[in-house]
Amino acid sequence: MVESTTMSNNKSLKSKWHENWLELLVISAVLGGLIGIATAGYRLVIIELKRLFQGALATAAAGSAWAISVVIVTYIGLALLNALLYTWEPLLGGGGVPHLFGEQRGTLRGRWWVIAPVKMSLVALNAGSAFGLGSLAGPLHAGGLLAGAVRFPRDKTKPQQSLIGVGVAASLAAILHAPLAGLIFAIEAFDKRFSHITLLGSLCAGFIAKGITSAFFGLRPILSLPDLPRPSGFSYGLLLILGLVCGLSGWLFYRLIILFRRVFSVLKMPTWAKILVTFLLILGALFLVPELFGSGNPLILKVAGDPGLPLTRVLLVYGLKMILITLAIAAGIAGGIFTPLMVTGALIGNALAQLAVQLGIIPAEQVLIFTVCAMAAHVAVAMHIPLTGIVLTAEMTGSFGGVLMPAAIVVIVTMIVARILAVRPINDYLYEQMPQLSGIDHSARSDEGEN
Repeated sequence: MVESTTMSNNKSLKSKWHENWLELLVISAVLGGLIGIATAGYRLVIIELKRLFQGALATAAAGSAWAISVVIVTYIGLALLNALLYTWEPLLGGGGVPHLFGEQRGTLRGRWWVIAPVKMSLVALNAGSAFGLGSLAGPLHAGGLLAGAVRFPRDKTKPQQSLIGVGVAASLAAILHAPLAGLIFAIEAFDKRFSHITLLGSLCAGFIAKGITSAFFGLRPILSLPDLPRPSGFSYGLLLILGLVCGLSGWLFYRLIILFRRVFSVLKMPTWAKILVTFLLILGALFLVPELFGSGNPLILKVAGDPGLPLTRVLLVYGLKMILITLAIAAGIAGGIFTPLMVTGALIGNALAQLAVQLGIIPAEQVLIFTVCAMAAHVAVAMHIPLTGIVLTAEMTGSFGGVLMPAAIVVIVTMIVARILAVRPINDYLYEQMPQLSGIDHSARSDEGEN
């Protein structure tokens, strides 16, 4: 009798699991489809906006008075639009991940049906107008909010926010053609454990979202680079030094954001003033250094190409990028940090490799592998997502065999340096600094590096 009851319970439990998994896959497939379609349209809009603005900026740089006026008026208008929307809904600011943390933890609640479309539109305008922050923030924020609003029809015990990681994974897969990195990011940043919801849901939604965007933009990786040479001899020792340099650069990135936030606080600048000043500074930098145009994919390809940029130019662009990106993040402007982090990482890796070539330590063909490994390490150290950094770089470049081992070496050293220097995950820091959470005690995750 007991054995019969046990068998019956096991069959019932097995049947429930099958129903839950099927339900999860159906929901994830629908989410992946919606996010893929929305992201494809979003990318097409950004491509067109960049084409238009790049033409206006080139005409302005040639000395055309009307083009200069159009560009300045456009940037001032964008700054005021960002300030107005941020004042109306503060959750529209930044990259969106801190808000999603709050949604997942139950400390924040936003109107997803309002924030999702407005955030995608605002980030598209910012990214399309050559602004320094990345375009991933739009679909990532919107995808996470959309997924977080979904309920499981058959199992009301599952929290409503359990699918946020699935939406984030699908968004990353759609815009960067990186479904595996999307899955790993959902686990490292959101889930913190291997749950079947995140694992199966992210894979299903991610591959469907990528498939849809690939139908529009092709199957080639986002950064299609030549075959990467394998490091040898002194190159491996230099990879350790690269890890140290990337760790220091990650520390600088973190400290600059804290510094600029303090400056804004001391000056008591209103939101519109912070955003307007940042936009105008970026506009001035674009006229002086055209390589700063956009969030950075073309710059990565230029740095990684042959002959690439000279060492002094690489260092100049790196310094300006770091200052402008961290200033924009501190001001709360809507935009992503994934691509800008990869760009600054590529620049610092390229600079170190060029120096090593000039000293005769490595051959010139090895420069590319250092550029790519630094991209992975810079993303990893800033957000404390080491596996995501490695896999994302491999998927974006389409070179798993040439990237995984050297990138892993650099990322390990970088994370050790970050631990020693108390570099906190930037999204955790920004989440804790959100004004909506001013009454919540974060002492368990206190910002030791800021004290």
